[in-house]
This record gives sequence, C-alpha cells and structure tokens, in this order.
Amino acid sequence: MIREAINRQLATIPEFGGRIYEAYMAPAKARAPYVTVKMASQRASTTISFAGENNIEVRIYGEPTSFKTLDVLEQKVIAALNEKYIADSTGNKYYTRWVPGGADYTEDERGLIVRLIYFAAGVLNERS
Repeated sequence: MIREAINRQLATIPEFGGRIYEAYMAPAKARAPYVTVKMASQRASTTISFAGENNIEVRIYGEPTSFKTLDVLEQKVIAALNEKYIADSTGNKYYTRWVPGGADYTEDERGLIVRLIYFAAGVLNERS
C-alpha cells in the first residue's frame, strides 16, 4: 500500500524519531517535530485501464519557534520522496514525486506550526 511505503520512507528521517501518523491520528500530546500523511485523492488514467496517480499531503508539525526548522525538515522530506521508487512491506513499489506548492500555517489547538507538502505517487495496479 502506498501509505505504508511513504511511512517507511519517512521513517528514515531521524528528526521525526518514528513519529509518523496518518492524517488526523496524531496523539494530542505527540512530541514535535512529527509528520502526518494523507491520501488526498486518486486520479485514474484515461488511456490505460490499470494506471493512476494518488495525491499525497505530507504535513510537518513543529514547535512555534521558527519556520526555518520546518524549512530544513521539508528539504529532508522532499529528498526522501522526490523521484524515488519506494516499497511497502510486501515489496510492492511505487514512484513518488514532489509537486510544487504547499503552505505554512498554525495548528492553534495544538499550539504548533505546520508545513504542507504535496506529492504524487504513480499507481500501476491492474483493476478487476
């Protein structure tokens, strides 16, 4: 599964210390920095019956001291996922790429700052 493969790849970034969560699933007291992964949408190919692309949103959460910390982590996330073949635990491989865009914002309920980064992952699974 793509989400698992992305989580495995993000786990290679030591600053997160394994704190990688599904969207909306981070514990209320999760220690920052941490990252969440959201499968935003899937677009099917109009010309190939077994291909498509998943849109992925990665959010980095940090302490509200400076967005410079998130700048550094963003570069590490992009390096880990941009133009990479990544694999899940069953060996299924996916090609991921960074999609320019994103935003900075605050998570007022948790008192954290957030960086949103977009990626796309190619899907080549035959449909039945």
